[in-house]
Amino acid sequence: GLLLASASASEGVGLALETQRGGGWQTVALSSGRLASFEVPLADETGGEGRIAFFYSADDVENSAIFQNMVAQLQSSTFEFVAPVVPAVRTSDSNLLFIASFSPAGSGAASSLWPGHLRSYNLATDGSIPDTLVQNWDASTRLGYMASSARKIYTSVGGVRKNFLLNASSGVTASNLGVADDTVAAGVISKVRGLGLGDIFHSTPVLVGNPSLYYMDLSGHAARLDFATSIAHRRRIIVAGANDGMLHAFDAGVWNSSASPPGYTVGYGDEVWSYIPGFLLGNVKDFFLAPATHKYYVDSPAAVADIWIDSNSDHLDAHLASEWHTYLVGGVGKGGNGYFALDITNPVDPKVKWELTSDNTAVLGMTYSKPAIGKMKKITTKTVNGKPTDFYYDQWVAIVGAGKASPAGTTTLTTPVDLTPIHNPYTVSVGSTGDASSSGQITMTVTVNEVKKGKPVTSTYTATGTYTSKTGTIFQDVSFDFSSGKYDYPAGTTLVSWAAGTEGKAILVLDAGSGQILQTLTSSNPSMGEVVAQPTVVTNNLGYIDRFYVGDLDGNLWRGSIDNTANFDLGGNPFFSIGGSTYSRKIYAKASVAKGIAAYPYWWIYFGTGDREDPMGGGTGAVFGVFDDHVIDKRNVVTSNHTENDLTDWTTFFANIADTSTSLPTLDTGTQGWFASLPVVAEKVLSTPTVFNNNLFFTTFEPKTGDCSIGGTARVYGFGIAPGYNAGNYALFSSSSASSADKRVLTFSNVGIPSSPVVSLNSSGVATMYLGTTGSDVKALKIPSPATTKSIRYWKEVF
Repeated sequence: GLLLASASASEGVGLALETQRGGGWQTVALSSGRLASFEVPLADETGGEGRIAFFYSADDVENSAIFQNMVAQLQSSTFEFVAPVVPAVRTSDSNLLFIASFSPAGSGAASSLWPGHLRSYNLATDGSIPDTLVQNWDASTRLGYMASSARKIYTSVGGVRKNFLLNASSGVTASNLGVADDTVAAGVISKVRGLGLGDIFHSTPVLVGNPSLYYMDLSGHAARLDFATSIAHRRRIIVAGANDGMLHAFDAGVWNSSASPPGYTVGYGDEVWSYIPGFLLGNVKDFFLAPATHKYYVDSPAAVADIWIDSNSDHLDAHLASEWHTYLVGGVGKGGNGYFALDITNPVDPKVKWELTSDNTAVLGMTYSKPAIGKMKKITTKTVNGKPTDFYYDQWVAIVGAGKASPAGTTTLTTPVDLTPIHNPYTVSVGSTGDASSSGQITMTVTVNEVKKGKPVTSTYTATGTYTSKTGTIFQDVSFDFSSGKYDYPAGTTLVSWAAGTEGKAILVLDAGSGQILQTLTSSNPSMGEVVAQPTVVTNNLGYIDRFYVGDLDGNLWRGSIDNTANFDLGGNPFFSIGGSTYSRKIYAKASVAKGIAAYPYWWIYFGTGDREDPMGGGTGAVFGVFDDHVIDKRNVVTSNHTENDLTDWTTFFANIADTSTSLPTLDTGTQGWFASLPVVAEKVLSTPTVFNNNLFFTTFEPKTGDCSIGGTARVYGFGIAPGYNAGNYALFSSSSASSADKRVLTFSNVGIPSSPVVSLNSSGVATMYLGTTGSDVKALKIPSPATTKSIRYWKEVF
């Protein structure tokens, strides 16, 4: 969109022009003139529909739908960041870069489908991005060539995989889709099957290849090796969730044994299959029935891992190759309240394994949190020689945050409610329950004109109730507080509102194989905030989870540790709580964990803060490096709560970090690490830090100011972690030709939100860091590599 505007007290007039292509309004221009306010439809030179509007006052301009749509479109372009995907170690057949991007189309009257892309490119041998990129394919283009009838689109009904076709036995029904009849259902299915690739927004793609041959399973090494060998050359796919309602799997290459050397092809980018989570099945009708507004569907990154699932309830039999599987576990972000799992051991034939929704637990909010998958030791008891004896067995788990609470909302009462005790519990019928939690609290408010003591008065009455379930238009089993004294709430004039409730304020430990909730970890003193970040798992030297760390939106960093019952325990307190009031307390991104040395030999946890839901806002973020020196006694798990008072303040260092004469401060004696408010007003951390080769890397975003501003300034920081490792040393290069690292911060102007740093090694052990910004722009940055005397013998990829 282009904005050319002038306004004054005497002649605040403007002209706005929009055209519509591909279902979305695009604002062309706004200019001044002295004309009365009116709107005229027109057609553009391409045959697309358009409209032109004239305004007399500045208020008319700012309040117009055209202007508001244009502003939304401009600001949305800030979020058009890319999610680069690069194999962790690049061999000759995987020297590839995958880039996801999309084109925002504003809001309101904009298209419901924001066009998305997933492209495959060849990298240069040294990891740099060639001046002329060679594109192997764009999944969006390939999908456009595919007949809608040829697509393999699956969903889940009652836990059973179904085809996304109108068929009561093998497909879906009108009832499944939440529509009135088969005619509408057929329209929904036809529309969705014909959609192009939607925006891949918060769902970072995952490249799925062959299992590692080097994973050591102490309970059955031969079985694990047989599993990995049997599918060592399976097809590669790249999976990504999109806001077209689906998780997509695209072809990323097949094994070519006749190549020299043998290896994988780059693939064609064709859609192999797609999946609509069963709990979103009733939402995709909006593409057909209400296609004017962009909505969210599969909008969260998935995790993929090879897991062992015991087929014997005894748990103690030897592992079998057939018990190993490749699982994909994912949420849907703003798309809804649910997690799902697919078995993709055979990449061309996904199997639906489980879905977890707010029907299973009231604490589940919008599922932003990417699952952390790993194994732990569980206990089973058997009788041996007449005595009960404890044995340990492997249990694969997915640890997730309970998510983001549904936003507050308001609706209107449609059926009168008589709050007399005999009717308890009550049924409250409303216009729509909207984004209200699956259970929670509602408040009814009515304003009435009355006569009291002979005088007319206006009175407001409220009643607050707690409901246990809801449908689309009914809050069910509601218990009310009668303190208002007003028992008759009439329909049409009574407002019903709801707040967020307790959604999201928990950490869930799930059986990765079945989706069963093994534990719900929460805290009321202090209260846990909404947990949207991905947990960071720390394993012991045998590969079992020893502890995890995860932040919440109230500024708490929680540590879960294994206790003597082989369960996780939070230890009664958050490990760290942000107490400062001058910077953001919201922890949206995963923390990074690294091992220390010398006086700090245990774990360092690095994380940043910033409001990802309001990246253009003025709130400033902070960055933290907190040391955990607690050797956990599993029989007495107690977590000590730390705050900034226990850390050294490095704010001054960060304010001068670009100055070559500034050195890294030492840590004050007895402190648990360091923290710093970011040096620029409104600068914030919106992604996950990365620790590589004893250096810490993280990105920040500083928005431009003004309603019509686009993008802002992205920064990437890099320096040696402290203490002991490269303390304060430069970890960034001012240019690719620099012979040694000479920068601790690099700045990129007029871009969107930067992604997390992604580090990849080529076959010679040379490291490159990639980060994406706006408009499919990916930076390939030179960073210090491990010593050349070291070589990579094998690589375990953790998804």
